[in-house]
Amino acid sequence: MKKITAYVNTLRVQHLMEELSALGVRELKVKDYFSPFPKISYMKLLCEDDKVEKVRSVIDRIGATGTACDHCFRITDFDPGAPTQSL
Repeated sequence: MKKITAYVNTLRVQHLMEELSALGVRELKVKDYFSPFPKISYMKLLCEDDKVEKVRSVIDRIGATGTACDHCFRITDFDPGAPTQSL
């Protein structure tokens, strides 16, 4: 299992959540950060290893505004049985 952290365009979070839910992503947390421009949201989610590239594709396609360096995507291993790990 993988834990994915992404910074995305706040205006596109609802569309991202819909697309990610369609892929089977069930655990998802979003926190909004409002800066003067642009608005950025911090998103964390868990997904199966075989879905990482599909999730990355959705976030790249929907979570970005089209300008250079407008979103960030990070993948780490996640062990649901480890007592210190949380989403």
